[in-house]
Amino acid sequence: MVFVASSPDDGTRSMMRDLEAGRRSEYGGLTGAVVRMAAEIGLDVAVFKKAGAMIRERSLLL
Repeated sequence: MVFVASSPDDGTRSMMRDLEAGRRSEYGGLTGAVVRMAAEIGLDVAVFKKAGAMIRERSLLL
């Protein structure tokens, strides 16, 4: 939590900077892998799926 508290208020993360610059984000490598592995064992990961949908939607708008 110290790291988060010490971050500047206007700071952004690399995924957000990628999306804002119109570049592909690392979503597929990070959360996409969770969704794929969960599907292989029949586990529902609704939060990861929702996050992915939101990122893909945002990517289309940029």
